[in-house]
Amino acid sequence: MQIALTRTFLVASIGLTVFAGRAVTMAPQSSPATGREAASVLAEMRTALGGDQLLDGIKAFTVSGHVKQQPMSQLTFTTSLDLSVLLPDFLLDVRHDNRAAGPRTVDVTYYKGFRGDVLIRKTDSNIPLPPDPWPQTPAIISAREREMTVLNKQRFARLGLILFGTSFSSYPLQFTYIGAEQRDGRAIEIIEGVAADGYHMRLSIDAATHLPSAIGVLGASSCQRRHSSRSEAAAWFRQRLASPRGMPIFQTCRWRTSN
Repeated sequence: MQIALTRTFLVASIGLTVFAGRAVTMAPQSSPATGREAASVLAEMRTALGGDQLLDGIKAFTVSGHVKQQPMSQLTFTTSLDLSVLLPDFLLDVRHDNRAAGPRTVDVTYYKGFRGDVLIRKTDSNIPLPPDPWPQTPAIISAREREMTVLNKQRFARLGLILFGTSFSSYPLQFTYIGAEQRDGRAIEIIEGVAADGYHMRLSIDAATHLPSAIGVLGASSCQRRHSSRSEAAAWFRQRLASPRGMPIFQTCRWRTSN
């Protein structure tokens, strides 16, 4: 999966709070084939983003935006997003969904993120929501909370790498220079970041401007439900769709099977 950093119809604003603070990185490695080092490529990117002094002084920032769609005359979708980050280990993502169809309105607010190693997860709604479909034993609840905390830290790491050209102590990365390639007539340099749990991401940097152009994720995330076969995974989905409650609301995960 690759996320291109292009303009969309999302209307967003970003606020920055500057305090004393520094990022934490693991030692970057060079590519044996080219001798080009990840550290030098990331240093050029950080210079293009404003320089070490500016970036290291940012301790907190917020992002807000909204999207409004009206696919039908009587139907309106409005989504707002408020993202708050306190470096190096706090992320709060608040998404407010409003769907109006004539006199009926569905209003749901999702809170997710982490503080240190503590998961943030809450949902407010003006309608009853289906209960969590997973078994509610203490062991399973604890395991799912750990998985979701790691998932949020991975999102945090991707955002931090794009905005700061580094990683933070909440989810440190080992950087390696992969190489260069041509995309749409432009030279692109690729940096790979690997976490201690094996999570991989690749950052594409414009070789001319030294600014980030895209970020990709390799392999499955920690948020995944393992099945022995694709047929078993499909059967699970059919069972959930046939349930009187319908499909539960839960975070998006990629599925990994043995065939």
